[in-house]
Amino acid sequence: MTRKIFDDLENNRDYTLERLDGISSAISLFTVSSEIKFLHFNRAADSMLGYETGGLMEAAADEPLKIFHPENENNFFSEIIAAMRDGKHFNYDCRLLCADGSYKWANISAEMVKQTGGTLHYYGVITPIETPVWTQLRGLHTLIIAGKGAELTHLIEMIESRGGTCDVDTYGMDGFDRFEASEEGYYHCIFIGNRMKDVNGMELVKEIRFSSHPQSSDIPVVLLVDDLDADPEVLGEMKISAEITKPFEEDKIVKALLPLVPAQE
Repeated sequence: MTRKIFDDLENNRDYTLERLDGISSAISLFTVSSEIKFLHFNRAADSMLGYETGGLMEAAADEPLKIFHPENENNFFSEIIAAMRDGKHFNYDCRLLCADGSYKWANISAEMVKQTGGTLHYYGVITPIETPVWTQLRGLHTLIIAGKGAELTHLIEMIESRGGTCDVDTYGMDGFDRFEASEEGYYHCIFIGNRMKDVNGMELVKEIRFSSHPQSSDIPVVLLVDDLDADPEVLGEMKISAEITKPFEEDKIVKALLPLVPAQE
């Protein structure tokens, strides 16, 4: 079916579309020349992204690339151009527009099955995928106030490898001053070590909670500790989001941070 699908579409459109709609996988037919044109999304593709039958095709009618997240629009065309140099297949991980206006991560695996002059015809399979690790913390900006050490380096690398960003201070009051001078919303979370040369972790938390900064009472704070020995009542009073012990485990760090990631448009 794949090899002659575009001939079938031209010669017997209704029957061909019915066959495509009977496939359980999400399918897209599209052409590439000086522009990209989508010819069909089957019912499984509509359903995957929350559309009624024909809804995805309608969304792509006027501006085909608008069904991609803005960060993926130009890259999709670039991926196709690169694939033309290397062969007939390409795979592309991207975010696609859902019916409710959100975006869902998916992989588009497409094969060029026909070429007519300068027009390439592609048969694509769309598969939902998990959010790629390197984007999990994208948009999250953290302040880390902790002494030097391999654990601190590991924490920074862990956050940045997942798309987050960090500002770092090794002296407690330097970190406090940085937070105080920041605009509201600039930081989404503060990591605080339990021991620094000039102040201990809980003292620094109290300084932050009673500061004049607009986020002083509610910015999430994660304590980096040697042992889980803090008084639960004190942790509650200081609104500590989490305590994480050394050595820092990636799953615990990510679990603490994921709920704090700003919604991506």
